[in-house]
Amino acid sequence: MNNKARYNHCRIWFVGLFISIACILSCGLYIYNIQSDMEDDVLRDIRNLMLRNSLAIANKLNDQSKLTEMLAAGLEQRNYSNENEYAFFLNSIVVDGAFERIGVFDKNGDMFTSDKKRLNIADEPQYKESMEGRFSISQPIYDKVGDKKIIVFTAPILLKNQVYGGIVLAKSIESIEKEFLQGFFQGRGSFYIVDNKGDILMRSESLDENSFENLYDQIGHEESNEKNSKKIIEEIKSSLVIGKVGTVKSFFNGEKKYISYATIHNPYTSWNLVSIVDEEVILNKSQKMVTKAFILCSVVILLFLIMAGYVFRMKEKTKHELEQLAYTDSLTKINNVNRFYIKASEILKRNKDIAYSIICIDVNNFKYINETYGYKIGDQLLIQIAQKLSDTFKDDEICARINNDHFVVLIKSVFENPEVKYQSLERAFLNEINQGIIKYPISFSVGVYRVEDKNEAVISMVDKALLTLKNIKKRKNIYFAYYSNDLLQKFIKNNQIENMMQPALDNQEFKVFLQPKIDLHTLSIIGAEALVRWVSPSKGFMQPDDFIPLFEKNGFIVKLDFYVLEECCKKIREWIDKGIDPIPISVNQSRINLDDPFYVEKLNDILQKYELPVNLIEIELTEGMFSSSNTKLVKIMERMRKIGFSISMDDFGSGYSSLNLLKEIPVDILKIDKVFLDETANSRKSRIIISQVVSMARKLGMKVVCEGVENEEQAAFLRKIHCDFAQGYLYAKPMTIADFEEYRDRNLKEVGF
Repeated sequence: MNNKARYNHCRIWFVGLFISIACILSCGLYIYNIQSDMEDDVLRDIRNLMLRNSLAIANKLNDQSKLTEMLAAGLEQRNYSNENEYAFFLNSIVVDGAFERIGVFDKNGDMFTSDKKRLNIADEPQYKESMEGRFSISQPIYDKVGDKKIIVFTAPILLKNQVYGGIVLAKSIESIEKEFLQGFFQGRGSFYIVDNKGDILMRSESLDENSFENLYDQIGHEESNEKNSKKIIEEIKSSLVIGKVGTVKSFFNGEKKYISYATIHNPYTSWNLVSIVDEEVILNKSQKMVTKAFILCSVVILLFLIMAGYVFRMKEKTKHELEQLAYTDSLTKINNVNRFYIKASEILKRNKDIAYSIICIDVNNFKYINETYGYKIGDQLLIQIAQKLSDTFKDDEICARINNDHFVVLIKSVFENPEVKYQSLERAFLNEINQGIIKYPISFSVGVYRVEDKNEAVISMVDKALLTLKNIKKRKNIYFAYYSNDLLQKFIKNNQIENMMQPALDNQEFKVFLQPKIDLHTLSIIGAEALVRWVSPSKGFMQPDDFIPLFEKNGFIVKLDFYVLEECCKKIREWIDKGIDPIPISVNQSRINLDDPFYVEKLNDILQKYELPVNLIEIELTEGMFSSSNTKLVKIMERMRKIGFSISMDDFGSGYSSLNLLKEIPVDILKIDKVFLDETANSRKSRIIISQVVSMARKLGMKVVCEGVENEEQAAFLRKIHCDFAQGYLYAKPMTIADFEEYRDRNLKEVGF
């Protein structure tokens, strides 16, 4: 054994000895605390028991007091003709065993009892209390009829507000003692009911054979400090006066005891509940736990000594295995994000003069790859990508897998041009990846955060790169982007809007605006388009472009679409109920709605709810909703038309419109987009095209509405090509429903319809 090994061996034993001593001291302190805590717990349990029993006794007294007063009140309304009827009535109450007997006495104190006994109680204090119109509960007294101690509940009986006698309910002391004052702690504890002077009124059975009448006389007996005994008694008395539950430790009747006390709250008595428990009983209960704790601590120390050597031997091996579990991705076997945070921070601190970027990489359409080729193939692809990343980024660079198909890389910022950097990444990632396992082109989206402050937490840098990546995934044909503060502000703004949107809907902050549709030939209103505006108490008036695109991404647009539809139905129902000719309203519907198999039924249910004809609601679907494959959409539209809905194609001409749509899609109304109309001012070809579109639509049986009509020249052109209807600022801007109703009334007067 060389010196170093010998030193390590001695060090291990020294550490083991030190820890063993520390364990022994800790166990001793632990055992001491257990003993103290157990004693406190037992005393707390005793106090809780005292409180429960005192409340139970008080409730019992209160219940029987109420029963006595109730019986007295009942007797005021009864007029029994003979003693047998009285006896029968009183016995019906005694029969449950709650009382020894019940008696009724007159003004002279002559009492007749439930067991047909006669006696005079004129010299008893209870008689005097009753004759003065007061209820009372007696101290324990000897029963004049039986050989028992009882307490007496007495209440006056009134006749025309004059006392003419009373009722007496006698309850045996023995029944109270059995119900509430049974001994506890295996007979080593006793209960007493005492008055404020300490005189014992009732008691439980006790192992103590000594007989005494006053409890306070026994406190401190044989205790050397008489002054301290008086202090304890005064503490008990003062606590009972204020209704406090407490425990004191003192000599009692020559032995050390724990004395607990509680007030029995009753307006007719001055009784208190006291318990006496041997000190030895309390200590014995805690001693059992102390013994168990000592055995447990001894076993723990012994096991520690046995395991210490083994633990030290396995330390390095275990450390390595734990690092593998904590810092290695289980699938790809490269670094996981936890190791990335640590190592990237070390690299940045070590290379303060080198520019770095954090890039987050996502495999495009990876869900499709999993579902098409299977999860096993998807995992193989991730392993290949991870290995290529690991081989490419090293020497003061590091890569890791975050989760699923997301990877992160700390890379030296060699290029400044995003396109050049993206192409470089594509070559590094894809050129050597074997794509032969699937016949699908692999591509990536990359979010980049340029490291500006190397003291910034790496986790924050990664979050910013991920935020950039998330923003890329929401945009078409963009696969590479840098983080910017504008992106963060947009993210914050969108989060704010998403937090506000449901409360805004609940509080009706979304307002329906209507824009009239005008007959180009008669200039009368033939309908209106429902548009939505958000009037926020905190952000003010918000245009649709501020929130509609976000709602379409997060799916909230579905709730908003149906909200607008229902608001329109309410207004049309109101017009009908007021005798006003209703105007059809067209409502926009998002394509997301069409993914709901019960969408058409929900539309119809709302119209049925307000009992509206289907022709008063027109459903607008934007041109962008139609694609090369419209089978599903056509089926839904045919179901809607079968019910009776009119369907319009909105924004025709805003995109790459195909004239094939006009023959394939079952629409009733074609709405030409403003952009298409604007081009007619300077383009002869545009005028020809729009003219032919209108002509073709009319021949296909469609009505044509042109949006964005802003001047009379446009209106004249549309009339010339026989366009049916127009909508735009030339006639009216979108307006509140109230303003629309005024505009409608003016229009009726002007055009004479």
